[in-house]
Amino acid sequence: MKRAIAFYRNVLNLAVTEESADWSAMNVAGLRVGLDSTDGKPTPKRAILTFKTTDIRATSSDSETKA
Repeated sequence: MKRAIAFYRNVLNLAVTEESADWSAMNVAGLRVGLDSTDGKPTPKRAILTFKTTDIRATSSDSETKA
């Protein structure tokens, strides 16, 4: 995690907003991008998209309309 954080902070010049041994997050143009540690074990390539909203029905409807 330390190497990843150094890359995001020093090479990409992103603001690190959370940092721990197994989870860290950066601010990317107002969006929160998180990194989760795998403890060095191989994992399937994947991405998880999370939305934070106060009105899930409106957000869902808006997303479906724009998709």
